[in-house]
Amino acid sequence: IISLSMVTGNCPAYLPLNMSVVTSSATCDTTADGTIAIQPYGGSGNYVYSINSGTTTGTTSYFYNLNPGVYIIKIKEGEASATRKLIVN
Repeated sequence: IISLSMVTGNCPAYLPLNMSVVTSSATCDTTADGTIAIQPYGGSGNYVYSINSGTTTGTTSYFYNLNPGVYIIKIKEGEASATRKLIVN
């Protein structure tokens, strides 16, 4: 027989919110076919994503039909957030 009990008090917090990002470049300067895929880690999993520094947010982590340019990637979960600047060529 195995008995489990709940530990109370000093339970560990979630890992700090962070991300890895994979991009694909646009095929030319005037073609909007670049992509950004965000893989968050840490936190509890209820993420909100943005590729314009938080101006527009949503629950999808994949962005497509992007023009070449600089994007400010932001993920947020409650009060925690992580930000990364990247370039889609």
